[in-house]
Amino acid sequence: MQIINLCKEEQQIRDFDISRYSLKLINRVLWGDSVLSLSYYYKHWKNISLDEENSIVKFNGGVGENTLYRTLNQIPIYFVTIDQCNKSFSVDFFGRRECVCVPEDKCVCVPEDNIGIIYDLLGVYISAKNTLINSSTLICNSKPIIYIWVDKIWEICNRNWHNYQLLLSKVILHELMHGMMDVTLLGYNYFKSKPEEESLANAIPLLLLKEYVNPTDWEFLAEFVKNQPSPYSKGWVYANRGIEEVSKALHEYMRRKRNLK
Repeated sequence: MQIINLCKEEQQIRDFDISRYSLKLINRVLWGDSVLSLSYYYKHWKNISLDEENSIVKFNGGVGENTLYRTLNQIPIYFVTIDQCNKSFSVDFFGRRECVCVPEDKCVCVPEDNIGIIYDLLGVYISAKNTLINSSTLICNSKPIIYIWVDKIWEICNRNWHNYQLLLSKVILHELMHGMMDVTLLGYNYFKSKPEEESLANAIPLLLLKEYVNPTDWEFLAEFVKNQPSPYSKGWVYANRGIEEVSKALHEYMRRKRNLK
């Protein structure tokens, strides 16, 4: 993972850093041998894409230069704070200077059963297209990008380092799930994701993390998801149905997402 900490104060850099435990946990979840890892989904990706020849990303089991593994691992993940919203920064990204504009940490969404809800974001995945974050912020980028508001996660966890690392891992995984469901990486036209995607992006990490964390830590994450607003909280409903039901829902959602224009 390409994590860049944009926090300015030394204390923030220390407090909001990601631990080796969290990095190891995320990598085990994403690329482990378990049937609950993303490797399982990628081995069965033909059931989802059905258009491998025209895909920008070639799914060949992680071998070669154009794999989904490389694509997700090359998505820059910026750790930012709420006071950096709507500000631009010049960063050194592997030997080249890039300008990044931190979006607002809130967005207006209209879920199926609600109208005009303002969501307070902990992170956001932005596809490699012009993406309207809210009424005043338009992000134009040539590649996918992720922002994580680490100070908000820190406060939600009452500045508890262990819980912060758990929730930080879950939020990063949630945003990477959007990358997994980003149809532009499959060679399809971009379109705005549906509320159901937020549910799936919560359900999959919950199922995957359950195998790698102890019951107390997993209950902490499950309670957090259950107390989120809809459609995020529906991730718990999905996860409670088990891996087979989540897999079916993921495949069906991707099928519909490919066919939307």
